[in-house]
Amino acid sequence: MVKSQIRSSTRVMEEALKRQIGVAVRGARKRAGLTQEELAGRVGKSTEAVSNIERGRALPTLTTLMELARALDEPLPRLVADVPVGTPKAMKRLTLELQLRSLADQLDDRVLEVAVRQVSALVDLRR
Repeated sequence: MVKSQIRSSTRVMEEALKRQIGVAVRGARKRAGLTQEELAGRVGKSTEAVSNIERGRALPTLTTLMELARALDEPLPRLVADVPVGTPKAMKRLTLELQLRSLADQLDDRVLEVAVRQVSALVDLRR
């Protein structure tokens, strides 16, 4: 179970990384006044590849990130500046959320409904 949680945690962080880099690339491209097609041509990638990066569906390699930064006349650190690094507190919460998800996956619908009501009651207590 711990290995699967680590894999899940890594997957969640990778998804966040892809989204954040995508937002940064899209913003830089728009500031540069380029279309996806023009940017793709400058870095030798397909328009689909640039689109996938911008939408957070693909994680560019370091080489591609460097080419994008150069083509966009942006410092490389700016494209990855807001990438979450995962503080110990955030990682603890992520691990707990993954554990809760893993447990929920093992419940049948009837028992899951009970669990949702219980968690909702806990949330209500905090208000």
